[in-house]
Order: sequence, then C-alpha cells, then structure tokens
Amino acid sequence: MAKKIMVTYSIVTSESAADGDYADNGFIDVPTGAHRSIRHDLAWKKARGQSVRSVEQAAEFILEHGTPEPSSSSYHHGIWYSVPYRDDGDESEERAFHPEGFSLSEERRLFDLLTR
Repeated sequence: MAKKIMVTYSIVTSESAADGDYADNGFIDVPTGAHRSIRHDLAWKKARGQSVRSVEQAAEFILEHGTPEPSSSSYHHGIWYSVPYRDDGDESEERAFHPEGFSLSEERRLFDLLTR
C-alpha cells in the first residue's frame, strides 16, 4: 500500500455550535482542493490524499498547514493530527491529517517528529 496523508475538514458556525454539531465535515481531495462533504456528496469516498515517499515528507506536508495537535497525547496506531485552518468569527474550519499505508514504526516516527 502506498503511503499517503488523507485530509479531512470540519466546519463550525455559530448556529451549528449552538446545536453541538458541525455545519459540514468530510474529506478534501488534495490534488484539486475540493471539499467532499460526508453529508451532501457521495463522491467523498473518491477523495484523494497526498502521496508521500517517506515519514519526513509526510511531516513536511502536515507542518506546511500549521502546528499539528495529535489526537492523543501518547502514541497509538491510527493517531491523526489536527490543525486550525481558518477562523473568520462567523465560521471556523479545522483540518485533520490521517496517515495511511505507514508501518507502526513509521507512524511512531511521524508522531515523534510532529510532537517534539
């Protein structure tokens, strides 16, 4: 399996926050930048991630988007990384980066690189 980073997004508005929900969420098709909504577009299953060749290249791609926050304070298989992407007062967007195709030792190395 090829190594890649899948990117998801979550958008919160003041209305959705009042309901304790997202206004929208889904995957981002990295090559085109298109948002593939889980709620409104069955094509979200076709979203493509960012192909990478190494752990270092994966870390660089994630760090290009800001300072990542791991989904857990300690490493475990399947950990992912979130980054606040945009906040204009009325609407905020967070993006999350999900490693796929990495061995356990590569996932651990990525965690170490992103949390030092």
